[in-house]
Amino acid sequence: MQYFLTFILTVSFLYINCTGSNTNSQNSKDSAIDDNIGHRYALIGDFNGDGQLDTLIESYQHKQTNQEIPKLKIEARLNKEVITQIMAQEPKTSLISKNNTISNYLISAEPQQLGLAHLKNEGDLNGDGADDISYVVLWADMSSLNKCHLLSWNGKNWVELSKFEIRDDMLAPLPTKKEKPVTNNFIQKLDSDLIRIHWVNEEGLEEFSMFNLKTAKKIPANNIPVDDRFVIIGDSINIPSFELNFDLSSEIDKLLNSKKESLMVQIDLSAKPLANLSTSQKNYYDDEMDQIKLGSFTFELYKDGKFIFANQKISRAAFESIQNLNFDVSINCFSGRKSSDLNLFKIDYVGEKILNLNAKPTKVSGGLL
Repeated sequence: MQYFLTFILTVSFLYINCTGSNTNSQNSKDSAIDDNIGHRYALIGDFNGDGQLDTLIESYQHKQTNQEIPKLKIEARLNKEVITQIMAQEPKTSLISKNNTISNYLISAEPQQLGLAHLKNEGDLNGDGADDISYVVLWADMSSLNKCHLLSWNGKNWVELSKFEIRDDMLAPLPTKKEKPVTNNFIQKLDSDLIRIHWVNEEGLEEFSMFNLKTAKKIPANNIPVDDRFVIIGDSINIPSFELNFDLSSEIDKLLNSKKESLMVQIDLSAKPLANLSTSQKNYYDDEMDQIKLGSFTFELYKDGKFIFANQKISRAAFESIQNLNFDVSINCFSGRKSSDLNLFKIDYVGEKILNLNAKPTKVSGGLL
């Protein structure tokens, strides 16, 4: 399986241009419909788990005649007239299997659909020994919201494992006749049944989330505040907040209250890297520790009690290079060395996962050395 997966990832997209002399005779030069049949996605993979390569090809047909029909021109802009032209073609989009043991799959016969905007071999995500696929349909409407679907062949039928919202502007541009499709990375396998998804949450914000295909029925529950999730903000990722409750000795309290000494809180974030890092991702890799360094934060406090780590961000490039979103947090505390060149405090070390820290306050005790 590993041999085939390596091969698949290098050729996961084929590019097929079909031309038809008879199909387009009704289209004028001013039509938004392509003069040729237009591009079709094709995919290679072991979709039934038998160790042999299979091929799936996108079909965009008239749903009554089952004849391939033209797609919308890449440069065309949607308006009422264009949508009417699309609907008049009565389109349906399917995946056609070149293996007679794998059924074809009807993706959509809705009149306002424009064929596929994304098709990718995601590898074996659910551990059944067969490659799974993701796809996105392009729609002739005025909404920017869309859905990414995750599909798997179970030996008898195609089964939708999951789906989640995206926006059309997250999609790579559709290929022209001379271009190969650009890969969209909405899904990343992390570990065992865990996948990472790049999606749009209930507030319309792009977000990274972990998702367990075997235990979760839908993309994540909305009971977690957005501020405590891995929301994408430009080139950065929001870090879930957490609370530390310092319970320090009276001697430390006196030093802090008098401003003769301060409490330094150093927070380091790290995680195991993915197997294959890009050149930019390697900038965050510590080869001695075999860790991705996500970020380091230092705070100076003059009192004990509650401390809230919130509204902090890390690099998106670094975050996308880790195996598990639930990364490691290391917290070291020491004196600010205002009254002495030596550290005066002996305070509990905290080493925990970010989501565990986020779940409940953590008590930190300490006294003088």
